[in-house]
Amino acid sequence: MSLRRSTTTLFACCAGLALLTQSGAQARVRPKTAPAEERAQAAPADESGDRTLSPYFFVKGGDSAVDQLPLKATSAKVAIAGVIADVKVTQVYRNAGSRALEAIYVFPGSTRSAVYGMTMTIGERVLKAQIKERGQARTDYEQAKAQGRSASLLEQHRPNVFQMNVANILPGDEIKVELSYTELLVPTEGTYAFVYPTVVGPRYPGRAGTESSTGEAWVANPYLHAGEKPATTFDLEVKLAAGMPIQRMSCDTHKTSIAFDGKADATLRLDPSEAQGGNRDVIVKYQLAGGAVQSGLLLDQSREENTFLLMAQPPKRVTPKDLPPREYVFIMDVSGSQMGFPIEVSKVLMREMIQGLRPQDLFNVMVFEGSSALWSPASQHATPENAQAALAFVRSQNGGGGTELGSAMRRALGLPRMPGISRTFVVSTDGYISADGQLFDIIRQNLGSANLFAFGIGSSVNRHLIEGMAHAGQGEAFVITKPEQAAAEAGKFRAYVSSPVLTNLKLSTNGFQIRDLEPTQLPDVLADRPVICLGKWTGEAKGTVTLSGISGAGPWSQTFEVGQARDRRHGALRQLWARQRIQMLSDHDQFGQNEGRKIEVTRLGLAYHLLTAHTSFVAVDTQVRNAGGQSRTVTQPLPLPEGVSDAAVGGLPPAVAYASVARLAPKKAESAPAVMEVVAQDRADRREKEKNAQEGRGSAGLRILSFSGPRGTADPRGLRQEIQARLMDPALVSSLTGLPAGTRLVLKVDASGQVRSAAFDRSFPGSSQAKALLSAWKLRGWTGGRAGQVELTLG
Repeated sequence: MSLRRSTTTLFACCAGLALLTQSGAQARVRPKTAPAEERAQAAPADESGDRTLSPYFFVKGGDSAVDQLPLKATSAKVAIAGVIADVKVTQVYRNAGSRALEAIYVFPGSTRSAVYGMTMTIGERVLKAQIKERGQARTDYEQAKAQGRSASLLEQHRPNVFQMNVANILPGDEIKVELSYTELLVPTEGTYAFVYPTVVGPRYPGRAGTESSTGEAWVANPYLHAGEKPATTFDLEVKLAAGMPIQRMSCDTHKTSIAFDGKADATLRLDPSEAQGGNRDVIVKYQLAGGAVQSGLLLDQSREENTFLLMAQPPKRVTPKDLPPREYVFIMDVSGSQMGFPIEVSKVLMREMIQGLRPQDLFNVMVFEGSSALWSPASQHATPENAQAALAFVRSQNGGGGTELGSAMRRALGLPRMPGISRTFVVSTDGYISADGQLFDIIRQNLGSANLFAFGIGSSVNRHLIEGMAHAGQGEAFVITKPEQAAAEAGKFRAYVSSPVLTNLKLSTNGFQIRDLEPTQLPDVLADRPVICLGKWTGEAKGTVTLSGISGAGPWSQTFEVGQARDRRHGALRQLWARQRIQMLSDHDQFGQNEGRKIEVTRLGLAYHLLTAHTSFVAVDTQVRNAGGQSRTVTQPLPLPEGVSDAAVGGLPPAVAYASVARLAPKKAESAPAVMEVVAQDRADRREKEKNAQEGRGSAGLRILSFSGPRGTADPRGLRQEIQARLMDPALVSSLTGLPAGTRLVLKVDASGQVRSAAFDRSFPGSSQAKALLSAWKLRGWTGGRAGQVELTLG
């Protein structure tokens, strides 16, 4: 697709949101996922397929007898003992309508979770789910549904995306489904973090018939509009038994209360005001006194088999005095889901990254959505002039369109490189694509001797993709939820690249018989994080285990006495080992195309009672509760993750997202006049846009002609940029198509940044819908801590 600027494509695309005829209990607002010029060239069958598998906006309507929002509450109880977390998640389904229901709910899980159990409670009866081969579990569920028996089915779409089906929820019923999982907590730089994801972000479905499309039905999920509160309540409790004195415990993502019981135990509870906080990840962090990290050998001895876990703390990082030059290729997501807050965070990150380079380093910048664009045809030296030119290119990005990450990665990985210089790729994205596995294969097959680091940008990123990219690229993963975190994370990245903590790792034993190690080959240690190794052992628990490698100071080793591990009752180790083995098999075969790997994953899932891509949990009631088995199926709508705009569902065309590549690329590698030319042209473009808007000519979206009165913020310029980005929301653009040029808009905002009212000084078609959308905004740039108002003139 062309990267040229366009003044008409935006409205052609944004006007593509259409209210379809109501089907069943839910009406859908379907986005048209390709820009108009692409749709004109596409075959009707392909277009239909793309649209069917796209996320869409939920519209309440249809049969009033059907409860469209059957999931009423979700709660999580977390028990952390040492380094192992055990989590119980309870979903409460209640039918407030007068017709029987089947409820479908797509929800996230931890990327490290080993889901080992599920129960379904109907009244006083508790039914324990069975683990079965996926196809058989689905058959059992569908048969029970047709027979009028209540049933629940838990399936895995990704290691961090699950689907719950609950059949035959009768009017007045309350059915509780509880799932259980365990995960290993591994500290980084002395800080432990427990992450509880709350929402699955909208996945870009890709173009039908291409490698970016998986054709999976779960991607077509209904979403609420940006700023709408979740339709279900949420609660969380974390009980920490650290086994060592706790220095600090905190949660920066949600308001919580923390009560300590002695030095080593604490309980964190979600504040009642966060009952609808299920639109962003909960991140709980804690540190042990003196920066201590739990390390050593854990053993489990059982009748079935014996399992061990080794956690070895590496030595301190040693930074070499003279570092050779390195080439960096920065790959920045500017798709629709990045519009507004996420893309502004990405810009801050890029600034920190590029300004931290040395003049002898080489670098380039690629931006992508449906297509991709390079700042420069070839990497340039990181001179101050080139850095400024690249940052001007980055600042010009706004966000819009699909997320063709796979094709962008192919292009980036194929760029010519300079011999003798190490190369590092850095990707910033929210990871909202469906073709995770295909992307991992692209990286593995094309990375060569380079490495890749991935930055997840946003409040609820696709951690499976972010961590999987880094794993495939032999790098590290980072997640940035706030702009102020960018500098620190960029500093960590530079340290990781310049000086690995340990290389050439080897595990050896003396008198202790081990097998089935995971991972089979220990990777280099880049972060200040313990080395983790899971495996099985036979014979007596005696002898030694030694971990050795090369640090910045020379050879290093650490030896552990097996006999000192006296407590041999750590049952979770079996499931954690199996989870690691399954992950290794699945990373290379996401959709079970390799029959041998599929059979082995299925065997492990059944043997260790674990949810996998090929094994599912199913619970079936013995009583027939709905004679005839007639029911209506409803899919629970999800909130958009905090900070994500409606463009993540509706999409925007590439013309909105891209600046002119030819104009912004440096004409000479280190030419100051070239930089001045870029800046002067950028200013000229802005003046032209303002002139066009004032004269009523077309522009790529609404423009702010004047802006005044924001007394509630310490950064009026940043607030204006945020509002300008939010005005590109496709649903809002559609409602404002009849807005007369020069219309004045007044937003009244409370102390938290929530817009309480919106008023226009002129009437026009769509003004009521526009006011409703504007009143759902919560302005992140409203930082002054008091109420006020913003006055805008739009054109």
